[in-house]
Amino acid sequence: FICADITKTAKGLDDVAFCQTLTKEAGVTAIPLSAFYIDDAPTNLVRFAFCKADQTLTDAAARLQRYLKA
Repeated sequence: FICADITKTAKGLDDVAFCQTLTKEAGVTAIPLSAFYIDDAPTNLVRFAFCKADQTLTDAAARLQRYLKA
């Protein structure tokens, strides 16, 4: 897993809304890190899983790149 700070890319969205938007608009799913907290959760971090086939990761990286350029 890798955690990413979405502060500069989330366009004002919290981690939950960003993950929902990312799934719908880019076809890439991340997990909001706040899902792992009971209190005082960070809302600027998301978690990506890399336990995927190389081609899946390559495709996801391309979709993320297109999404972030839009």
